[in-house]
Amino acid sequence: EEHALIACGGVLRVHDLGTGEILDWPKLEGNDYLGACFHPDSGLVLTRTNELAIWEAATGTLQSSHRMHAGVAVFNSDGRFVVAGDGSGKLVVLDWSSDPWSAVKALHPYSTALGEIRFSPDAEVLAVAVTDGTLALWSWPDLECLATWTGFPAVSIRCRYSSDSRRLLAVGGGVVRVFDVATRSELATLRSNESEILCADFTADASQVVLGFADGLVRIWEVFDDPRGVALARRPRELGPAERARFGR
Repeated sequence: EEHALIACGGVLRVHDLGTGEILDWPKLEGNDYLGACFHPDSGLVLTRTNELAIWEAATGTLQSSHRMHAGVAVFNSDGRFVVAGDGSGKLVVLDWSSDPWSAVKALHPYSTALGEIRFSPDAEVLAVAVTDGTLALWSWPDLECLATWTGFPAVSIRCRYSSDSRRLLAVGGGVVRVFDVATRSELATLRSNESEILCADFTADASQVVLGFADGLVRIWEVFDDPRGVALARRPRELGPAERARFGR
């Protein structure tokens, strides 16, 4: 991870984390960047405006574009395809190497907008979050729905996988839920009545979840297997001095 993207309004910047150099792309006139992500090799950038476009990261040179107003769009794990979702609930796999882009698969499984699409590290499944509070797990590349979970607040759901792809973490409003990807079972649920949970992610060994709250605190939530293989969860605790130093708090 040698570069970082910042997209805000009509401005997009690419930061080289090694040299500190910042590349300001030409400002969009009459349009906004709705989102952006890197190609797996970091040499290309996918942006969302009123269309999808792929650019050279180092120069900001446009390589290819496709007319689609997508609410979410990501590269698949090898970068060959773009997987996108729109405001009507459509899920589309696009081959961006063709001109024009071709739809390899197009499904319409939902009636409301898609909020997030995230591939597992092993590239075998993708999580799809819908703005009606639904989270689903789909196989890749055949796009078969493997599991569907409901009960999230009807807000944006953010997803993260453990590094070994065994667990899926989902955050929506004041709810955090952890799922087992292989068995499709829910392992643990945390509901916060005190402060909204803004972000969360697994530690490297997936035994803990780091939670960021709207009140400015960062807390640790332990999620682990006991000797019987049953998932347990402890009440979130605030970071100790050593952990605060580790996380820059």
